[in-house]
Amino acid sequence: MLSYLYDRQAVLRARDNLVHPAADKRAYALEILDVLLEPRHKSLLFPLFQELTPAARLARFAHDFPQHSEPLQSRLQELISASSARVDVWTKACAIYATGNASIEDADDELLNAVAAALSSPEATLRDAAFWALYAAAPTRLRTEVTKPQQADAQQNHLLLARLDTLTQGDTAMLSTIERVLFLRSVELFEQVPDDVLAWVAQSAQEVHLAKGDRFIAQGDLGDSLFVVVDGQVDILIEGKGRVANRGARSVHGEMGILASQPRTASCVAASDMTALKISREDFLDLLSEAPQLALGVIHVLVDRLDEASQKVASAAPVLS
Repeated sequence: MLSYLYDRQAVLRARDNLVHPAADKRAYALEILDVLLEPRHKSLLFPLFQELTPAARLARFAHDFPQHSEPLQSRLQELISASSARVDVWTKACAIYATGNASIEDADDELLNAVAAALSSPEATLRDAAFWALYAAAPTRLRTEVTKPQQADAQQNHLLLARLDTLTQGDTAMLSTIERVLFLRSVELFEQVPDDVLAWVAQSAQEVHLAKGDRFIAQGDLGDSLFVVVDGQVDILIEGKGRVANRGARSVHGEMGILASQPRTASCVAASDMTALKISREDFLDLLSEAPQLALGVIHVLVDRLDEASQKVASAAPVLS
């Protein structure tokens, strides 16, 4: 819209630089807009462009957009029940998940009804968030909902009930989609990917649990997936050299095999009991096309690996006098 009111090329250049990963590019864009825009437009837009805390941004908007305070439960119910045109899936999922937070122990019936309704949503992210919220806030209500005979999607309810039984028996620790997104956000490879896109890959990722000594990547095999370590330790082994590295949580393994479509150059073995997220080659490449920012994460990982290899070569080289 600004390009219709001001110099089109300058506005479009500023727009591109505002989303640039380099801080100096973003700062340059703000300088252009600061000179270009009228004060009334700057007061409305700059709080969105500047790197502010939520509280600081709200304070900047207070004059033009005064907010009335509502109880947390009312605000959550409003977000959960809003139309998809007004509130996107990811925001709804976060609101649903928040109802299971320990700080909302006394969720009222209306809020729980809104959460329970999401169990039958066509959006997998909303179903998952609703499951975990009810499991935390009202487990009895959750079992009642997934065993209702009149539910239209009997297969989906069967899957939810199986997951509930697994949790009740304490067989396996599981991560919700929200927890997966928060975890992946802390991994260098994915830190630039938008949350709503990351939610999709988090939903499709397979959670795997490995015992100490389990080999999950074999040298020479063709790569069809990558692994992100949630917790535990991994030994990197190369035939003829033995262990060449050990890595822990948030490390990524197998990314080169799926990018280069070449045999694995090393084996990966669990050095302790561990949990990982397994992402298929197809899903990873789809994510790469949806979020070009992921390419920056790949470059960072490759640079880290190159630095690691260079240090090993340097430490192994003889000292010349």
